[in-house]
Amino acid sequence: MITDTPRIYYKLSFIRFYLCLVFLQRYASTYLTIFYTRTAPLHYCYHSKTQRKKKKK
Repeated sequence: MITDTPRIYYKLSFIRFYLCLVFLQRYASTYLTIFYTRTAPLHYCYHSKTQRKKKKK
């Protein structure tokens, strides 16, 4: 029993770690896509405004 418990614990921890990674990847990708779609227009407007100001000078 004593020799088998660490292996089971390591396996469980590895599976847990893997699941966490997968969950984080999915969450991060969805969050980034939402964030990018929301901020991209703002960045575009800001850059266009700055370019217009530079052209006027």
